[in-house]
Amino acid sequence: MLRYGLVLMFISQAGLAFAQSKAPSLDDARISPTLYFPSAAAELSSRAPLQALVAEKIKQLPNASVAQLAHGLDGADELFIALQRHLAYIKVQALENIDDQALRAGGDQIAAAQAQLDTAMAQRLRLVPPAEITSLGRYAYLAQQLQGEVPTVTHRMLRGIAMR
Repeated sequence: MLRYGLVLMFISQAGLAFAQSKAPSLDDARISPTLYFPSAAAELSSRAPLQALVAEKIKQLPNASVAQLAHGLDGADELFIALQRHLAYIKVQALENIDDQALRAGGDQIAAAQAQLDTAMAQRLRLVPPAEITSLGRYAYLAQQLQGEVPTVTHRMLRGIAMR
C-alpha cells in the first residue's frame, strides 16, 4: 500500500513539474505583426499601390475574353491574397491598440476592396457561356456553382423531397 502511494505521489509530482515547465506565457502566445510586414510604414506604403492594382483588376475583369479569363482570375487571386495579408497585419495591430481609428479605417478599406474584388470575379464568372466553362480550368467549378449548374445540398434535398 505504501509503495502504491509513493508511486502515485511520484507521478503527480512529475506531472505537476511537466505542466509547469510547458505552460506558455502570454508573450509566447502573442502574434507578431512582423510576420506580415516589417513595420507599420512598410504596410502603409504598400497599401495604396495594392488598392490601385485592385481597382484596375476590377475594371479589367468584365472585359476579359474567356480565353484570357483564367489568367485574369489568377491575378485577382494573387491580389486577394495580398489583401488578406494586409488585413491580417491590421487585425494583429488592432489587438494591441484597439483605439487606433486610422488602423480601423484601413481595415475597413481593405475589407471593402476584398468584397469588391470578390464581386467582380463572381459577376464575370456568371457571364461565361456554359459551353466554355471547362476552358476555365480550376475556376470551372466555381463558374458552374455561380451559374447554378452545380446543385447545392439544398437543391439535392428539395429534389429528393419532390421525388417522394
